[in-house]
Amino acid sequence: MSGHLKLKPMPKFTFLQSFKKLTFLFFFTFSFSQAQIDLASWALTNNGNPVNLQPEVNAGAFTSVGLRNVGFSTTGVSANHWTTNRNLSQNTDYYQISIKPTAGEALYINNLTLTHRRIDRASGSRNMGPRKYTIRYSTDNFFTFTDLVTNQPTDPNGISETLPLNIFVNDRQTLRVRFYGYDSGTLGKGSEWQIDANTLKVNGYARLCGDFIVGVANGLPFNSLTNAVEAVNKLGVKCAVNYLLDDSNYSTNESFPITINQFTGTSATNLLTIRPNAGKTVVIQANDINTFTGIPAVFKFLGADNISINGSNNVGGNSKDLIIRNNNSVSYVARSVVWIASSGTNASQNITVKNTLLKQGFRNGDFVPNIGIYSGNNTSPELNIEDASAANSNILLENNDFENIKQGVYINSGTNRSSNVQVIQNSIGSNLDTEKAVLGIYIKNTDSFTIDNNTIDGVLVSNFHTPNLYGAIYIDENSTQGIISMNKILNVIQTNGNGISGIRLSSKSSNANISVFNNFVLDVRAPGSGGVNENGFGIGIFSGSNYKIYHNTVKLVTSQNLGISAALFIDVSASNQLDIRNNILVNAQTSGAIRFAIYSNVTNPNNFTGLDFNNYVSNQHIGSWGSHFTTPLNIKSTLSSWQAVSTKDQNSVSINPVFISSNDLHLLNGSNDSLDNIGTLISSVSMDIDNQSRSLATPDMGADEFGPPPLCSNTTTWTNSGWNSGLPTINKKVILNENYDTATNGDFEACELKITSNKTLAIAPNSLVKVNYGIEVKPSAGLIITDSGSLAQIDDNAVNTGNITVERNTTPVTKFDFTYWSSPVSGQTLFNLSTNTLKDKYFSFDTAIQNWKTEMNGTSVMAPGVGYIIRSPQPYSSSVPSLFQATFSGTPNNGVINVNIPLNAATTGNFALIGNPYPSAVDADAFINANATVLNGALYFWTHNTPISTNIYHANDYAVYTLMGGVGTSGNPTPPTGKIASGQGFFVDLKDGLGASANLVFNNSMRVATANQNAQFFAANQSRATVELATADTATQAASKSRLWLNLTNDQGAFSQTLVGYADAATNGFDRLFDGLFLDGFENVISFYSLLQDQWLSIQAKAMPFDNKDIIPLGYKSTIAGTFTISIADLDGLFGDQDVVLEDKLMGTTQLLKESDYTFTTEKGTFNDRFVISFPNKTLSAVDFVSDESAVQIFSTGNQLTIKSVNESILVVAVYDITGRKLFYKSGIDLNEIILPIQKSNQLLIAKIGLEGGNKITKKIQF
Repeated sequence: MSGHLKLKPMPKFTFLQSFKKLTFLFFFTFSFSQAQIDLASWALTNNGNPVNLQPEVNAGAFTSVGLRNVGFSTTGVSANHWTTNRNLSQNTDYYQISIKPTAGEALYINNLTLTHRRIDRASGSRNMGPRKYTIRYSTDNFFTFTDLVTNQPTDPNGISETLPLNIFVNDRQTLRVRFYGYDSGTLGKGSEWQIDANTLKVNGYARLCGDFIVGVANGLPFNSLTNAVEAVNKLGVKCAVNYLLDDSNYSTNESFPITINQFTGTSATNLLTIRPNAGKTVVIQANDINTFTGIPAVFKFLGADNISINGSNNVGGNSKDLIIRNNNSVSYVARSVVWIASSGTNASQNITVKNTLLKQGFRNGDFVPNIGIYSGNNTSPELNIEDASAANSNILLENNDFENIKQGVYINSGTNRSSNVQVIQNSIGSNLDTEKAVLGIYIKNTDSFTIDNNTIDGVLVSNFHTPNLYGAIYIDENSTQGIISMNKILNVIQTNGNGISGIRLSSKSSNANISVFNNFVLDVRAPGSGGVNENGFGIGIFSGSNYKIYHNTVKLVTSQNLGISAALFIDVSASNQLDIRNNILVNAQTSGAIRFAIYSNVTNPNNFTGLDFNNYVSNQHIGSWGSHFTTPLNIKSTLSSWQAVSTKDQNSVSINPVFISSNDLHLLNGSNDSLDNIGTLISSVSMDIDNQSRSLATPDMGADEFGPPPLCSNTTTWTNSGWNSGLPTINKKVILNENYDTATNGDFEACELKITSNKTLAIAPNSLVKVNYGIEVKPSAGLIITDSGSLAQIDDNAVNTGNITVERNTTPVTKFDFTYWSSPVSGQTLFNLSTNTLKDKYFSFDTAIQNWKTEMNGTSVMAPGVGYIIRSPQPYSSSVPSLFQATFSGTPNNGVINVNIPLNAATTGNFALIGNPYPSAVDADAFINANATVLNGALYFWTHNTPISTNIYHANDYAVYTLMGGVGTSGNPTPPTGKIASGQGFFVDLKDGLGASANLVFNNSMRVATANQNAQFFAANQSRATVELATADTATQAASKSRLWLNLTNDQGAFSQTLVGYADAATNGFDRLFDGLFLDGFENVISFYSLLQDQWLSIQAKAMPFDNKDIIPLGYKSTIAGTFTISIADLDGLFGDQDVVLEDKLMGTTQLLKESDYTFTTEKGTFNDRFVISFPNKTLSAVDFVSDESAVQIFSTGNQLTIKSVNESILVVAVYDITGRKLFYKSGIDLNEIILPIQKSNQLLIAKIGLEGGNKITKKIQF
């Protein structure tokens, strides 16, 4: 094997620094302080004018009445002629200030602060200022007033006071404060009273902005929720306001209902949010006032906009840390927990209630409602069911639990129709009959509503109730443009004379345009004691037209005694535009009622735009085509007879499905082969009830797209309210329905990842998103990985779809610089990576001929795992560097990637230019170990730090890495930590004798799935003084390796680094995977390496256990003569306690490198026998090497050079020039003086002298 390696240089072009090492980016979130603000102040130094007014404040000048010689100075304001009367009632002398809000504003005044003092001009009571004072305020020009201080003594040493007012002032009021002084010693100049400069202030609150902690420990108005709401009602807001609930219970000090009115400054941005403070669990409970007074609601929004109740104490979380309980027990009172009320023509809009437990403490009478969230009209003081007088719209009710309520969500609109109502992922019902609901979700006269992913389990109607409305989901009046999807409805029971449905569609609109899809409806029944409507139906269409019923699974189980039952019921014969496809409709009742899978009073086939691809199963009859009451022959017991009479459902089937369990309508895999893939494509329903993608060709019928077990056990979706089903985990599929930025919302891991259309996932610098299986990026969606961000995957077989963007920044580059690249995505061309590069400046490395290959015009697609170099954009300056950002776009590479390397079997010393193929870092150790049979061991990363001169490029600009560790370069002395960054190209040294080709492999086990590991690049011109060496890759490495890094430098910036160390798996011979051959072939200013026989090593690994008798030769190569320094760059393992001795054989000197660096001079050339390092057991001293140097002299006489020893005989003499060339050597001298036969040439000579006693002396002389 050759002593060192040579790599083919690229003529006239640099290899350039690969990428820039980035500093960490920190993101801060600021919120405004809750502290009171100074609404107005009076400096009182030059005049009485107010200063520092808030925008909402008007304030009057400081004035006086009945006083003389009012003067302003640097000490404050003072006046004399204060009354000598001793009683305030006789006093008309005072100072005064005033303050009021500007038009349309209000203020909350907390405190008046000031410092005041009596001024006594001379001794004696006749020269004293007012000895008593009173301070009072009024908001009606002192028609009435309130004392702040009454008849208190003044003090010549000053009194500082903070006086609480705690009052609201509206724009029709002016707050006036008067300062009365009396009982003065005289009316003359000696009777002065001063208010100190810059102390007179009024503080409190104007419009609110930011975070406010609400709790008894806080001052007014934030000591209770009632007071805090009064503050926002009166003051308004000027930015988003968060009320953070800090107490565990809000009850005794509250006044219910807590009513929020429309407040000034509200907007979608200036949102009022009420939520538990971080780490707090909170109960807001309205208790009985007495035995006869009702509490209609805990919260009432009265014509108020932009309010959110968020029960999670984690920002962006979905934990339920808030309970709102209406604990009123008056049985005849109608009540709700939350009341969204219109007020005349003013609606309540943009209202959110989420992540909250909404609970009624008691059940009231049957003929009064007991609601969770009610939207309707204001009927104060009582809640009466009445259409809203204005359109309460943009309502989001998400991730709430409803307990002990009769009506869960009740949206009651009238002619002023509500719109954009979303009821998402709520839980309604109970397993206790006494707490079950009678009505789950009710929507009336509402446009654009969504009822999605709710669970309604336990509806029981055993008596008549008011309102007379029953069921799990009930759509009424002229509601339109609705979506009812992914809901789970179970155990819906009616035991009195009315009918009930799991989903009741009773819109009266001829164009309702309501879609019902991906719902489970399990076990609905009624008594069946009357007409056709008084029965139990899974899904019932009772009025209106234009309904789309897709992919629902309905199963009726418990038998009802009389009447009829049907999984799908269509009542009104006039209904049209009915599209019913891909449903599983099962009536498994066994007795009592006449049983149907489908019952339709619509008998005109043209009224169905679609009726096909359904699975009808019934224990009695498939369907009734028309009323069976009037014409019993309308009953169709078989699918064929149903198909014949309806002329529809030609592709429908009657196959009994096998469900997972009696209370779970998911289809059991392996037991429903005959139902697999027999549905028809409905493009608007691309996912199933579990958010699992449906087949794009032949989806399954029903709500569940069944097949092999899903890869992910659960799903959580990112919405504008946060995660809807808990924080992501590696076992949860993640769906991003809103934009997500890890810089703001944090890193996450996922089982699978889906980004929906028009949404973007942004992975910030040093952030990580880790995905077990596949990634789906929908068309028009985005996934952007900012420089040093990471996207890691685990499963090698996972399939990715859609395009992502990966950004990578170089350090500043000039026009002629090249960068090593490798693409983390498929489909990326060289040209699109750098469109302004000259057409002949794209290159790959041809391994067969071991030389560069031009990729003309950059049209080549970058192959995964292959490295390329690209020159900087042509418009760049040739002298002033600029940063270049590369953007990769395509499908992210994943899994096993094989890189085939063509070779010339006759060639030795082969290199290959490869690269990290993933959008995450790769662990270099894992890569080396996986390719151990192919690699010679070392990886080489180009850093280009040495300036270019005459087209020469420097091998010392390659950072080197092996299993032993890495060595850095001059601009980047930090050695590689073993994490190969995304987008990074690099050279590998291949074994000889591999034949005509070799294969290198990457796989996901090599990917680094931790944050902050994709940013180590080798940036040029990085100051060594500011870099901390990252030597221990992991705790395991630190434990199993002991390493010593040595630097060779000069004051002009030359740099070379070498590493020696000990490892358990290493030997004392050459180890391919641990030892790194020095890379030569360039005109480096300085090169530094260790020696192993004839091999030059950048990295040398030796076997454990450590042997302190080891001596390791060091070599260097310099293109210049000069002064250089050898120093320890870093060390780890046992070297922490081990001496390191450098011996300069030429000079005959040694140096403990832990104590100081070693500086020496050299000529240019290669020097492989001058230095060694050793590791002695004890600390060495100069005595071990040097005797009494004054007893040995070296001097010249004319052209003769003489050495003379006074005490001991000279035994050996050796003389060297500065290059290390030996000029003279003689042993066995045994004389005290010797004349050396050396020709004088006026150069520095080094003489090494061995004496009789065994001592060694080194002398220098110019001769």
